[in-house]
Amino acid sequence: MSGYTTEQLKELEGRFDIFFKLINKNTEVKILEIDESVPKEKSIIDDIKFIKVYDDKRYSIKIKDLVDNTDSKISKEFSIIYFFVNKLWDLYQDKNSTSFRLGMTKIVEWANDFLLELIDNRIDESHSEKINDEGIISHLDSISNSQYEGGSLEAKLLLISNQNISEHINLVIDFKELIPYQEIKKIRKVMEMCSDVIFAVGDKEGIYGLGYFKDYGEAFKYKLQDKIIFIHFNSKLDYDVKEVSFIKKKNISFTEEKEIVNWSYRESLIYKIRDNAIMLSDREFPKGKIRYFLNRIFSDIPDTNIDVLINIVQIASYQKHGTMLVVGTKDLAEEETDRLCNFQQAIKIKKINLIDMEESKRNIILNQISSIDGAIYLDSDGDVHGIGVILDGLANELGDSSRGSRYNSAIKYNNSRTEIKNNTLIIVVSEDGYIDIVVKEDEKYKHLLDSLWGKYHDEKYRQVIDEINKNKEDVTGIFDFNILHAIAHLQLKEYKESIELLKENLNTVPDHYYTYAYLSINKELLEEYKEALEYINKAIELKNIKSFMLIKARILKRLGRVEEYKEFVEDLYNNNPDDFDFKKLIEKVE
Repeated sequence: MSGYTTEQLKELEGRFDIFFKLINKNTEVKILEIDESVPKEKSIIDDIKFIKVYDDKRYSIKIKDLVDNTDSKISKEFSIIYFFVNKLWDLYQDKNSTSFRLGMTKIVEWANDFLLELIDNRIDESHSEKINDEGIISHLDSISNSQYEGGSLEAKLLLISNQNISEHINLVIDFKELIPYQEIKKIRKVMEMCSDVIFAVGDKEGIYGLGYFKDYGEAFKYKLQDKIIFIHFNSKLDYDVKEVSFIKKKNISFTEEKEIVNWSYRESLIYKIRDNAIMLSDREFPKGKIRYFLNRIFSDIPDTNIDVLINIVQIASYQKHGTMLVVGTKDLAEEETDRLCNFQQAIKIKKINLIDMEESKRNIILNQISSIDGAIYLDSDGDVHGIGVILDGLANELGDSSRGSRYNSAIKYNNSRTEIKNNTLIIVVSEDGYIDIVVKEDEKYKHLLDSLWGKYHDEKYRQVIDEINKNKEDVTGIFDFNILHAIAHLQLKEYKESIELLKENLNTVPDHYYTYAYLSINKELLEEYKEALEYINKAIELKNIKSFMLIKARILKRLGRVEEYKEFVEDLYNNNPDDFDFKKLIEKVE
């Protein structure tokens, strides 16, 4: 059998890559034909790998920097990433499928298909013929969008079979009759009664009452985690699909000379829907920002070192209890580790070079050394000098009492001495996965940026440009300042200056959709419509949002591509028939 040609395989890889970049802009996809004798590789922490077969040939699909957050066995077997890969493979394996538009609307539709299968897979119970088979799926947006006395919805909904309710859930309020999800107002009132410990309890069809878990130990024993799913409603058009694992922790009571077992449960994100877009993690990994600061602090650092150091930060960020990494120059890292060891504030180790290490081994070592309290102290060459490092420094006005101790100790340490301030990059990963980057006077940039955006919104565009130029030594090349600088020039009709800055931004963050959108707007205003169309198409590939679609429609019209314009507008309207702006476009076509 022939399988895919090289050209078809490259096209297939491109389509997968575009699809997953819509979910996470840092993702990279590689698809290769593999020899039958090559064993299937085990997935490592920052790669997800698949073997797919077509025409008796085997292909490896490797997705980098897109990690499934879920932990349990059933999720690894039935994860949303596997679901998407299989959907895409089925879609493209006939080699001729070219009409499919990879838009966020379709991805969210697939996410709902996944959730429907997941609910059926876990709850596994028959449903009344009177209820729409989609049940809760068709009402999730309406429920999350509903208000009660002006307040937005914040509540948990546990999906579970009726049988498991009686065995594992204490219903503090048990409704005489199930409330179906299509009764949105009634459902919203019920959700208002939820709290941190009391959640709504229902199945695919509706809600039975409000309750909590009876016994975590019994739930673990009967593998309840494989039979339930949580939906968290956070606010308007913002909800999470989560799974649950039950955790056993043993403690020794020295007073009573016995072992005490404590049980709890932990929720893990499967995926998040926010404003009709899907996210596979709560936070976006700041890859571009880390790359910029590594280049800024360590001027001679090779690109290969930067790539691996970014990978090291990303692996460390998966540590469930948070962690901290300090990257310094070689001399400073050694000197500081020795100094802190003298005060019993670090564990010095024989240097381990993480950059030259085999990737799978690096992941194992990083997981081990980031699992203890304290920071990892390494240098820009990738040598780890110390672990369990407790940073010191005097309190200062840049600290924040609302933030965790890791963040405040990083701020104090960074500002303790000029030598440290000038030669270190500190990455703080909090327990909820939030990543802070602490560098020289980084707070100054934040205050300046906020001030400049305020002036921009007051239409003081020339003042914005003048202040950025005044602070050129500090802010040149920083992505956030460049984009603001560029759009201030755009507002003043200084299109060439704007384009130059935006292109510079692509060197820092190659796949930023707004950069491409602003390039398109500049080119459109210069009446260079072909280039404008290329840029807006790139923006849409990276992020399929309404404003970009409207720009594309306008450019197609100005190019005089009548048939293409009609087809595009009809497609927009058919996918979003209730959207007012798309309705206006279709009315003009008709």
